[in-house]
Amino acid sequence: MATTTKGPNWLHNPSGIDFIDSFLAPFFVAATFAMAGIATVGVDAPVTVYMGDVLYTVSNGPTITVGAVVTLLAIGIAWATNQPDILEPESPLEWVGPVFIVANLFYVLVPAFADLIASFWGFGLLMVGVNGAGFYLLAYE
Repeated sequence: MATTTKGPNWLHNPSGIDFIDSFLAPFFVAATFAMAGIATVGVDAPVTVYMGDVLYTVSNGPTITVGAVVTLLAIGIAWATNQPDILEPESPLEWVGPVFIVANLFYVLVPAFADLIASFWGFGLLMVGVNGAGFYLLAYE
């Protein structure tokens, strides 16, 4: 839903998606498409940065990319500003939230999962769908 009640009125919207979530959503979607191997997303000027660029690699283990960092930062910022109550009964975020967060953490920490998502476009589109639903529910709740 919104940030807390602090700050200017244009920054938070208690009845829907607020400014912060609207700003983060395109970056989150672009990073998810890049993580899933469906699209190559990047910027060439003034510096060349692509969402698939590797930031850190543990030998034969997890690879942390720009897209993974952007995705996890967007989730963290949306979670912090919206303060969702995932323990509320009958909340859709009660089921989608953990799957959404665990899928993104697995992508970063489990190389076999990242390879599965990147090598089969069907699983990549499934990851994009789960991430889209999760971010929407997180931003709107």
